[in-house]
Amino acid sequence: TPSVAEVMEARELLQAAEGQHGAFRHNGRMIDRPHLRYAQGIVDRAGDVSEVPKAAPTKIAEGPIHGKWFEELTEGTVVQHALTRTVTEADNTIFTTMSMNPAKLHLDYEAAKKTPFKKPLVNSMFTVALLVGITVLETTHGTTVANLGFDKVVFPK
Repeated sequence: TPSVAEVMEARELLQAAEGQHGAFRHNGRMIDRPHLRYAQGIVDRAGDVSEVPKAAPTKIAEGPIHGKWFEELTEGTVVQHALTRTVTEADNTIFTTMSMNPAKLHLDYEAAKKTPFKKPLVNSMFTVALLVGITVLETTHGTTVANLGFDKVVFPK
C-alpha cells in the first residue's frame, strides 16, 4: 500500500495534468503519460485512504506529446531533456554499416589502434542523429512537420 505522502504527491500530479495536452513541466520535472499512469496506479492501489482528500478523477491525455512552437524557442533557451541514451558498440556498427560508411576508423579495432584514439570512434553522423532525436520530445514533437535542415553543424578538431 502506498504511503499517504505518495498518494498525496500522485494526486497532486494528476490534478496538475488536468487541461494539459501532452508532456508538461511540474515541479521542475518533465511529465508525460508514463508518469501519469504510474501516479494513477498509486492512487488506485491506495484505495480508501481517509487521511488524504480525494481529488477529482483525471483523464490522462492520449494525444500527442507537444514540443514548443517557434516563438517559444528564444535564443539562449536551455532545455533539460528527459530522454538519455547510452551509445553502444552495436549502435555504432549498425549505423556505420547502414549508412554505407567504409571508414576503418569506425569499425576496425586493429586499424583504430594506430590512431590517437586507440579504438573505433562513434560515427559522427550517428552522434548528430541521436542528438536531434533526443531533442524532439521537448522541442518540436507535435509542433513541426519535419526538420528542413541545419544551418551549422561543427565537429571539434
